[in-house]
Amino acid sequence: MESKESKNRFAIRTYTREEGPEVTNKNFSVLSVPAAKYFYHTILKRGRVLMKKTSMAVLAVIFVLCSGAMAFAKSAGTSSAPSQPGEFEVDGSFAPATGPGDYNGGFGVNFGIGYSLGEIDKHLQARFDLSFYQFKNDFSWGSGSYTRVPFTISARYSVPVVDKLSVFGQAGLETSIDDFDNAAHQKKSEVNLGISPGAGVEFFVNRKISVFALGRAHLISDSYFSMQFGVASYF
Repeated sequence: MESKESKNRFAIRTYTREEGPEVTNKNFSVLSVPAAKYFYHTILKRGRVLMKKTSMAVLAVIFVLCSGAMAFAKSAGTSSAPSQPGEFEVDGSFAPATGPGDYNGGFGVNFGIGYSLGEIDKHLQARFDLSFYQFKNDFSWGSGSYTRVPFTISARYSVPVVDKLSVFGQAGLETSIDDFDNAAHQKKSEVNLGISPGAGVEFFVNRKISVFALGRAHLISDSYFSMQFGVASYF
């Protein structure tokens, strides 16, 4: 038997069921469909928006800290970190990322190559990066996946701060090949263009090997934020 329920969207329906050889009435309640939809579309969506805003705030803080560190390094004349460890650089990194659109956060990998533009500035580097990201989520219409393969052409400027430690900022043009599921249960493919600013820190284990952390904003269709942790080799 179903009890009388209120007509607002937070309505809770109470049901009665019978159990065992001797009839025992027990009541249990479930959220009505409107209430469930409200929690899904409002609470979870607000959580994702908050996570993206927090990620952008973290990137802004990294930019401010790197800018301050660069200004300090220049004023102090610090050059103890390797200024020209090598003309070429290759790196690989693991990258957790916030989800694009309504998708949950996911993980990715990034492979990059760099070339020192020493004839312009010994701290300037031209870069090419290729990444792969995978995101998944369960929606009211079913499970969906979102795959992004962005490649970025960018410039990076590094400044030594203290012994073996450098900070850097970078920005570039990003092209992303995207495949995702939509509410109509269709798999869609797109090629999107955007920009990708970022900032990070790099620690030199020796003159040829370094470890680094890099925060990047992917300002593109269904923008997202990634945080890379990796190893680089110079030669």
